[in-house]
Amino acid sequence: MKARIEALQEKAIDDLVEKKGWRRAATYTRTLVTMLGVLDLKIVKVRNTATGRVSSPILDMLAVRRRRYSREVRIVCTDMAARLSYNDSKLEFEKTTGIMIPKRTIHSFVQEIGALIASQPRKKTSKDIVLMADGTKTHSVYLQHRQRSTCSPIHRRPAGKEEPPRTHCE
Repeated sequence: MKARIEALQEKAIDDLVEKKGWRRAATYTRTLVTMLGVLDLKIVKVRNTATGRVSSPILDMLAVRRRRYSREVRIVCTDMAARLSYNDSKLEFEKTTGIMIPKRTIHSFVQEIGALIASQPRKKTSKDIVLMADGTKTHSVYLQHRQRSTCSPIHRRPAGKEEPPRTHCE
């Protein structure tokens, strides 16, 4: 994976240098934590000859500018923290991937992802009530197509009979 990312970076840098007035400025090593493991990448900076602006195009391509942890790692840690404590999330993630992420960092992931979720508009949920074959009433949380389906039992099972009740779905 590291070789492919660096090959992609070289191709992008060569295109910028040859065609658009950029030149190589510097290189440095950057650590990126992904679900596949820790990557130590050699990042190449380029400078615009007209404006003097310095940039690292591969960081923009990977969407990891000013980020050490990939988006997938952030989402998985947030999902674990929703079900477990921060410390248990840290231990479980370390056990499954071999990568240790501090619990305070997991807390910052939860704050970041939670803010993104809160800023999204909420979808309307259906207010249909579904009556299941065993008589259980449930509220549907998924939007249905124009045709709404509800299941209701045709008859109740008489005491002592082994056959399950038949249902009729509209």
